[in-house]
Amino acid sequence: MSGETRGLPVMTGAEFAGWRQWLGLTTSQLAAQLGIRDEKRLREWFRGWNQRGRVITVPDGVAKEVAELVAEQEQDVADLAAEALVGDKVIRVPRENDPLRDGMPAEWWMAAAVRARRQYPELRIDWATPIDETARGEKT
Repeated sequence: MSGETRGLPVMTGAEFAGWRQWLGLTTSQLAAQLGIRDEKRLREWFRGWNQRGRVITVPDGVAKEVAELVAEQEQDVADLAAEALVGDKVIRVPRENDPLRDGMPAEWWMAAAVRARRQYPELRIDWATPIDETARGEKT
């Protein structure tokens, strides 16, 4: 992450927001992963100030947890690529409403798959589950 630089905290609010996006998580999903019940607190950390206008920083412990999530996703990128490379060259990702995979939402897996695809252009990304025909409004 950023480290202590010219008086900046270990992680700035802008970096915190950027890492959330990089991981493919919504604010509520990131809050759940960090075990934080109050999403408002995360939004304050993103901005860098609280409701009273006081400057606040991302706590070092939270920055460390985010760094661990980034490392976890980097491992997932490597695992997805390796699995696809020895198989049919397709990275299969869950759909938005599918059950959590390894405790992570579909958005996490899509972000990881896109990064794996970028590293290995010969790979493709597809849905892990076929679309439910009734979900598209078709009558069976």
